[in-house]
Amino acid sequence: MIKVFLLDDEKLALQSLRLLITRYIPELEIVGESQFPEEAIKEIQELKPQILFTDIRMPGMTGIELLLHLQNWNGSVIFTTAYSDYSIRALRLGALDYLLKPIDPNELKQAIERWKEKIAEEKPDYSQLAESLAEKNRRNLRLEIKVNEKRFYVPVSDIVYIEGDRNYSRIYFANKTTQYVSKTMRHYEELLDFKPFMRIHTSYLVNLDFADRIMAGNVLVLKDETELQISRDKKESLIHFLQNPENF
Repeated sequence: MIKVFLLDDEKLALQSLRLLITRYIPELEIVGESQFPEEAIKEIQELKPQILFTDIRMPGMTGIELLLHLQNWNGSVIFTTAYSDYSIRALRLGALDYLLKPIDPNELKQAIERWKEKIAEEKPDYSQLAESLAEKNRRNLRLEIKVNEKRFYVPVSDIVYIEGDRNYSRIYFANKTTQYVSKTMRHYEELLDFKPFMRIHTSYLVNLDFADRIMAGNVLVLKDETELQISRDKKESLIHFLQNPENF
């Protein structure tokens, strides 16, 4: 049995998650649950569940802040939330998982399968991840890349741009290396949907920290002199960002 702990300030949300787990994933054993983050800290450290399901937006303490207080626990976290904002999209970049409410049974099952695949890997440094999930530190986030059944994580600040190639993408890094991966451009556009990243063309998603200038012919020149085509409908927005660097 896989031991889990449920945390949500809404009683109905706890009841709903408990019902889903009982009905669809009997291999999970609910060892405890709580509506109060402060009280849950001690229980989690005593009960030592393998997985913590926690809401993010709770009175007094967010689910992300909670991670900073779990010093004597090395389990895994799956966030549950009704909000799909920057912080939520950033969670998987930090090697954490999340489920959007109302939770779909199939998505719950998939989250557990992802957990099983990663359980043998080194646990994330929750204190570091919690800090990096703040939007002001978004450049510290790490992107998970899977190649030949192996996963590794790279700082998003090391990504210069991503080039789409039908159902694949090629990632270009600051150290001049590249990685060809079986993920679509749309996949990375959704994950990196925050500044300084911008999709400037059907084929290019660019880290504007590496942008240098725009040339005639709708061409973006990077600091290493790489030239990338700009779509006509993206040029105005790109110029605005480059003229206002404080925006990113």
